[in-house]
Amino acid sequence: MRRQPGARLSNSYFTRAVQTAESQETYEFNGSRTLTLFQPLRNRKECHDCHGEDHKVRGVVRISLGLDELDAELRTARNRQAGVALLTILGVSAALIAFMRRVLLRPLGRVIIAAQQIARVTLMLASTLRIRMRSAGWAR
Repeated sequence: MRRQPGARLSNSYFTRAVQTAESQETYEFNGSRTLTLFQPLRNRKECHDCHGEDHKVRGVVRISLGLDELDAELRTARNRQAGVALLTILGVSAALIAFMRRVLLRPLGRVIIAAQQIARVTLMLASTLRIRMRSAGWAR
């Protein structure tokens, strides 16, 4: 039983797939994004018994895939990754602040307090020494 031939396609990608025996793909924007792939069916040696050797391409499979759902999933994944990145930045910043307080600011604060105490003692000693020197008549 012989099958009736299908309608001829006048698509440049279809024609190029037949002529080059290479896959062709295109994006269409008819209200929504669609990826269309034209995959040639090569006439391999195993096919020659039934289909002959006079052509290198037996046909072309056209596959169209709507990209709206994929785009929505990509947006969701991108937003999730942005949230994770933001939380990571905040967490690292908080840890760095806590670390800097513990390792740098607390010891530095203790050094400042010690320096102030030393300065007070030095001033007390200097004033005491001046008073003693005056009372001994050594100072002017």
